[in-house]
Amino acid sequence: QREMRVLRLDRTPFDVEAQSTSTVYDGRPVFITAMRDISERKRSEAALRASEESYRALFDSSLDAILLTTPDGLILAANGAACRLFAQTEAEMKQGGRGAVVDLSDPRLATALAERARNGHFSGELGFVRKGGERFSGEVSSAIFTDADGQARTSMIVRDVSLRTRARDALQGALREKEALLKEVHHRVKNNLQLVHSLLRLETGRHAQPEVKQVLRAM
Repeated sequence: QREMRVLRLDRTPFDVEAQSTSTVYDGRPVFITAMRDISERKRSEAALRASEESYRALFDSSLDAILLTTPDGLILAANGAACRLFAQTEAEMKQGGRGAVVDLSDPRLATALAERARNGHFSGELGFVRKGGERFSGEVSSAIFTDADGQARTSMIVRDVSLRTRARDALQGALREKEALLKEVHHRVKNNLQLVHSLLRLETGRHAQPEVKQVLRAM
């Protein structure tokens, strides 16, 4: 059995799968060949190869870290950006699995996994870890899909947002300090006003002239 390209009567080529058997006809050995047109299958295979090549080019050239994983946490592939982000080789990430790149102590992780299992996808911030234990904040998009073999797979696209997170935390800290300062100023002004009010009442009691008392009461 083999594949070959043959010509139709109009000289257009097409792909066939041929299988030959030997027999004896009229006292002479002959070959009987059966051919099956596989042009459509060849076109599908070519389209699949082109799609896989496009995906691989996108996977390899992406500036964001991309991981191909399984729902239970195995890592099947990692692009160059992922290796740089996590300071690990692809082999190290495959060996370590989810725990090699995700901060398993992050309390948001369980919620994220449950949402992905329920909806088929998740987007948000999670804690990640580099080789050596350095933790950082990452923005992740993850989705569940079925591959050509019918196996459940998950994709993860991760972007380091540590600088943005630190800037946000610093801004929130500054706002809290400003709010605390405003409360302190309000408290002191209120105390000073109460003191002034008490002094005016004392002055009102010390003066006998009605005109002076009326002015002090008006204040």
